[in-house]
Formats: sequence, structure tokens, C-alpha cells
Amino acid sequence: MRLSALTVFVDPQQPELDQLQEKLRSMRKQVMRMTVDLEELNVAIWSVEQEYQLRLSRVYRELEETELSTQQFQLRLRLAREGVETGAIENRVVDCFKSRWERLDNLYSPDPNATNTKSGSTSSEPFNNSQQEQLQQVYHQLAKSFHPDKAPMNLPDSEMMVRINRAYETNDLKTLLRIQEGSADIASMDKSESVIVQKKRIEWSIRRTKRFIGDLTIEISRVKSSEGYRLKTTFDDCQKNGKDLFTDLVKDVQRKTNRAKQHLQELKQKFNRILSIKRRVEE
Repeated sequence: MRLSALTVFVDPQQPELDQLQEKLRSMRKQVMRMTVDLEELNVAIWSVEQEYQLRLSRVYRELEETELSTQQFQLRLRLAREGVETGAIENRVVDCFKSRWERLDNLYSPDPNATNTKSGSTSSEPFNNSQQEQLQQVYHQLAKSFHPDKAPMNLPDSEMMVRINRAYETNDLKTLLRIQEGSADIASMDKSESVIVQKKRIEWSIRRTKRFIGDLTIEISRVKSSEGYRLKTTFDDCQKNGKDLFTDLVKDVQRKTNRAKQHLQELKQKFNRILSIKRRVEE
């Protein structure tokens, strides 16, 4: 008795499905890489900006206050030369510069609503109930997926959990959704479905993942065109050359401030001389 040859049926669309699955895996890895790169870029920019504020805000404020005082005395001097009375001069100066001093105070006053996180990506608008619920759901799902006993995407769990926690604490739903998309497992798809149905699901997932990649590309481009990124780039270049960007900037601002103070002192002396002459004339 001869044994019949066992015939295994292979759907002719299976190879195409396999290619689509591989494409989706590659795209999701790209989403994860871009998400991590963007988050690290924001952290680096935040760190440089914090150091910039810490080391330069005081000297810049001193310079701007000196320049504003100089403008005040220039106005006083002009009005005095025009023969305006001393009391009227001060009233004019106060009225003219009140809003400018307020703007300067607001500029250098700490913002109680400013983000205190390294992600620099807090939500600009309060979440509604639906968004808050989605944030919690995605966070809990990711927390389970990135348990310390697992290591998706070949990233240390502790490092990825730091990113996930940071995004959750700052209401950064966008980053959590990107991590969710980048770590999604194709193997979880229902293999009992026909190849045609699986193919349609994969094609839909590819279109979805493309949108994530497109959004990430736009956001990374926006960040790299920001003043914060330019400051970071200059800071990095100086470090490579063994220089401290902020030390040089502080010295440069202090030199400008000293020149401005010298000019201010000259204006004060001129103004006081004119006032002295006016008093003698009035006597």
C-alpha cells in the first residue's frame, strides 16, 4: 500500500502578508526610535536652557535695568533742556516708563505655571475626562508591558519606565501613545482569520503607523528649528572645543553692563548740572 503524498496548501498571498508584517515591524521600531530621540532631545534642550537661565538671567536683568534707566535719564535730560519743570519731568518719565518696568519685572519673575520637568512637554490645555481616562489606560497598559522582568525593543526597562512615568506625570498623552504604537506586537494578531483579512488589518496598521512617523518628523523638525536647539548646538560646540559658553556670555554681558552704567552715570551728572543751574536761576 502506497502512502499518499501530504499536500500542504499555502495561500498565494502569504508571502505578501509576510512582507507587510515585516514592514510594519520596521516602521514601529522607527516610531520607537524617533520617540526616544525626540524625548532625549527635549531633555537636553531643557537642561541647557535651565543652566542658561540660572547663570545668565541675573546679569541680563542688570543690563536691561541699566539700559532702561539710561533711557529714562535721556528723557529727563531732553525735557530739562526744553525748560520743563522738575515735577512735570518726573511725572512724564513715570508715565512713559511704567509699562516697560512692569514688562521687565514680569519677564524675569519666576513663572509658577512653568513646567518643572525635563520633558518640556506638559499639556498646554487641561485634559477633559475622556483624555484623562485615556491617559491612565495607556499608562497602565505600558507599565504592564515594560515590567522589570521584560525588555521590549532592547531598551533597559528602568530607562523606558522613566520615560513613561515622566510622560504620565506631565500629561504627555502624545508620547505615551507613540510608545504604545512603537511597542505593539504583531504576533498578537488573530491567526485564525483568513490571509485576506489579516492583510487588510496590516495595511490599516501601516497607514496608522505612517501617521505617527509623519507627526514625529514634523515635531522633530520644529524642535530643531527652535532657539533652544540653537542654544544647545552652540553649547555643545563650545564644550567640544573645551570652552564654557555661559562663562564667556556672562563676561560679555558684564562688559556691556559696565559700559552702560558708565554712560548712565554721565547722563546723571549732566542732568544734575542742569538742575543746579535752574535752581540758581530761580533763586
